[in-house]
Amino acid sequence: MTERVAYEKTFGDGQHSVGQFKTEVLGWLKKNYGDGVKPGKKALFIPSSGNRRETDVLVCAQFRRYHKFNGAYDQKHDQGICFFLPNNTRARRENLADSIAALERRLATIDELAAQVA
Repeated sequence: MTERVAYEKTFGDGQHSVGQFKTEVLGWLKKNYGDGVKPGKKALFIPSSGNRRETDVLVCAQFRRYHKFNGAYDQKHDQGICFFLPNNTRARRENLADSIAALERRLATIDELAAQVA
């Protein structure tokens, strides 16, 4: 039996999507904070009221990256929250790496100048 089959046999097919969860959270927030609560593209907005400041609520769900799954008691995974980025993530990651390299070069230059002054 493959690990995927073992997982599906153990946990079944997930019937609750993150979108459904977000809709339920929106309903709960409206019930508790009023109709001013509005959904946005990425987060839910709660307006200020009295002493309460306005806030954004980012709805998240647990994410697991499995390294091994043979059953409920024989598994290894990382657990946390994962933010799935748009398709151009690779380009952004490369741009970030270039920016970090440039910053490291500038810091090295500053360290060299500081050593000369000292």
